[in-house]
Amino acid sequence: MSHLDLDDAAARAALQAELDALIYFVTHDLKNPLSAVMGYAGMLSENVEQLSLDQIRRSAEIIYLACAKMNDQIADLHALARVRKLDQVVCQPLDMAQIVADVSSLLHDQIAASHAEIVYPASWPEARGFAPWVEDIWLHYLSNAIQHGCYPADQPPQIELGATVQADRMIRYWVRDYGPGIAPEMQAKLFVSFEQIDKVSHATRGLGLALVRRIVDRLAGSVGVESSGVPGEGSLFYFTLPAE
Repeated sequence: MSHLDLDDAAARAALQAELDALIYFVTHDLKNPLSAVMGYAGMLSENVEQLSLDQIRRSAEIIYLACAKMNDQIADLHALARVRKLDQVVCQPLDMAQIVADVSSLLHDQIAASHAEIVYPASWPEARGFAPWVEDIWLHYLSNAIQHGCYPADQPPQIELGATVQADRMIRYWVRDYGPGIAPEMQAKLFVSFEQIDKVSHATRGLGLALVRRIVDRLAGSVGVESSGVPGEGSLFYFTLPAE
């Protein structure tokens, strides 16, 4: 078998693994919220006259939250499709302040509902990358910090964003929260490759962080998390990009 044949075989195997993981994601992660929607909608349809106003309101709230979860998951799939479709991207200097401002606008309702307090840096060091993909990274990191960065759970999340220029000419961008933190044994499972999603716990937060890893790998950077696992000390999620 020629070297070219080996490369083609490896590419086909990688594609098959990715398709298998995608099937797993769709059939498992999307099935749960869909089942909730069907169950509560059916219950409302059959028993609405016997239900109290509070019961109806609670059922409608559960249906809304399940639909919102599915919407987020579908957005992740669309983002993955964008990453797979573009074999070559043109990396350019990034206006990181504008990218982060756009992401904050997209998350406005989530930020307002959680009363999140977010601290932004006065300026951002300039890196090279592909702006639509970098926006996806910030969306996942910031949304996760809002959802999981509360301690105690009934307190508004405290979040800090920043960047550090490293000695290797890479820039490390990060999101810090002060939530319950992540146990050391779970940290290794967060940034699994997309093909490994079906082999790890749902505690990895689904497709999102696997997608972040895929994006950053293609932009010649790295991803990671730092956390002591001590409640209140929180977590720091980061990604690196080449400096401009």
